[in-house]
Amino acid sequence: MACSTMFTIDPSYDSDSFDGKGTECSPRAVDESIADFESGSDCTPCGSPEEVRGLRLVTYNIHGWRDTDHMDNLERIIVLLRRLKPDVIALQEVLHPYRPPANPVANKDYFQRVKAGKGNGYRCVDAENSASADGRPYLDILADELDMKHVSFGRATSDGYFGNFGYGNAILSRFPIKSEEHHVFKPDERHQAGRRIEAEDRCLTSVRLGGEADGLTFCVTHLDQLSDELRLEQVESALKALGRLGAHVLCGDLNVFQRRDQPDARWARVLDDAASKGW
Repeated sequence: MACSTMFTIDPSYDSDSFDGKGTECSPRAVDESIADFESGSDCTPCGSPEEVRGLRLVTYNIHGWRDTDHMDNLERIIVLLRRLKPDVIALQEVLHPYRPPANPVANKDYFQRVKAGKGNGYRCVDAENSASADGRPYLDILADELDMKHVSFGRATSDGYFGNFGYGNAILSRFPIKSEEHHVFKPDERHQAGRRIEAEDRCLTSVRLGGEADGLTFCVTHLDQLSDELRLEQVESALKALGRLGAHVLCGDLNVFQRRDQPDARWARVLDDAASKGW
């Protein structure tokens, strides 16, 4: 497979990090100095520099279409992603089909319930009506606003922390999607004991692209945020699925902050952020 220059952002970036003005608000923020790098020896560019086209990949945890204060942030997500000008986007914590209640009272009730940890089982009837009639699901709006018509959604659960919506990963692409796979990882019941948030089903989504990106395979997943043991089990399940795909790029929210991977100042900010949330 021929590869060229790629563009990278912090793979742990999420919607909590952006305030809509390009200001970094969290240690999980995007690296503003988006850097390019030459690929390794296994991916040798072919042809002249003029013939080799770079591809920009963005991975982004959108936290159920809301910021850390549980305020709707679809517009901020659109603004940020437009600025990054990606070719492929790997999203985590995607609700689909999803549109919050249009009625102000129902809207406030929904967001307050979720923020209080009582979203499980909550059905937004008003949201379902608006999504099927007058409004479109947020994922469809995002794809249209970014002119990325090729979309794959992998559902891990149909009900959870954010309510009775499909929940999982999505990949948006400027290139046609030739094929896709979705693998759901279900946690053993023993992992539910002693947790402040339930251990959820998680999903691995992969797409094989066509067009100018013909043959390239991109994968996205979202690992458990609390248990190293469960994360390792999810990794083992993912590796079995990935082993059948051939060459691929895997990205997503892996929920791992290792001290050895961070400079002192950044690690201090990670700890401050966690302490502010009582983690």
